[in-house]
Amino acid sequence: MPDTAETAHITAPRSMAHLLRTTLMTVGILSLLLSVVGAALLFQHAFAEQFDTDLSRTVEAIAVGYEHSADPQPEQLAQYADGLRLTLVAQDGTVLYDSATADPSTLPNHANRPEIQQAMAEGTGASVRRSATLGYDTHYYAVRLTDGSVLRLADETSNMWSSYNRVLPVLVAGCILIIILALVLAQVITKHLVQPITRMAEHLDCIEANVPYEELIPLAHTVQSDRKLREDNETIRREFTANVSHELKTPLTSISGYAELIENGMAKQEDIPTFGHRIHKEAQRMITLVSDILQLSELDGMSKQQENSSTADFVPVDLGVLVKDVATNMTVNARKAYITLQYKVQPVTVRGSHDLLTELVTNLCDNAIR
Repeated sequence: MPDTAETAHITAPRSMAHLLRTTLMTVGILSLLLSVVGAALLFQHAFAEQFDTDLSRTVEAIAVGYEHSADPQPEQLAQYADGLRLTLVAQDGTVLYDSATADPSTLPNHANRPEIQQAMAEGTGASVRRSATLGYDTHYYAVRLTDGSVLRLADETSNMWSSYNRVLPVLVAGCILIIILALVLAQVITKHLVQPITRMAEHLDCIEANVPYEELIPLAHTVQSDRKLREDNETIRREFTANVSHELKTPLTSISGYAELIENGMAKQEDIPTFGHRIHKEAQRMITLVSDILQLSELDGMSKQQENSSTADFVPVDLGVLVKDVATNMTVNARKAYITLQYKVQPVTVRGSHDLLTELVTNLCDNAIR
């Protein structure tokens, strides 16, 4: 059973397509909201500036017309009102005329109004008073006349939130339409981005030649290297199996040959101990081979086993004696193939593995017999 701690750290893979769609939708909605709010603020600012400009031009034109009349009287301002709220304020703040009130004497003193104070001091003045409850803004623009009085023009306009309340259904419908379009676009873009990756996974043999995105090059290289390593390991495994079969067949053939001679009574009585010794020797050799196989099975491959092998097991080996012993053991196999083994050796001592050198000479003799 898998380790519980390791299992707890394994998380289910997330869908890349779902992540892309969600990200694109989130970015799209945030961009839409920021665009709407930004456009609203810019529009409101531009509209307010234009409204104030129109208001100032209008009151200045009225002031010029009023002052150039033959006998300027506050009541004459009524001809200029025409839906506008005109107010004439004396230097002390007394309201002399107001187009929205029949009796201006009932209005409070306007000396404390900011646009009036600014006009008295600088010649012109402007202010905006907002009404959050009524949903509109009142813009005031005042201009000082030559006699010191102040002519003020006021006009109301809906504030930004009130304007948006009127167009809210259109905005909601537009936002829904944009979100639907963004969803469709996100689906198309996600499919366009993910499809090359899926196609790359279908051609693993040439994955490095079909990398759609630069960021996937390290992954493709890793996959290609892993596949090549697996193929190399498979080749090594097959070669190892073939070599093991060959190594085991040689001593088994010798044992079978000597046993057959003894079984059929073809061996002389004095040769039986010699044949028994050779059978025992070949059996020991097989045991050694099996031990080596078990050891090699724990390694990744034969190349790794060779890299990890140590020279500490090397001992002096007399090649002359070793060749003589191998030739003697291979005599029965040679006779069956109607081949005579001959050897001429001299005492030569080398440092190496006695078992590996024996396998080497045995393989040479066995291949020669074949």
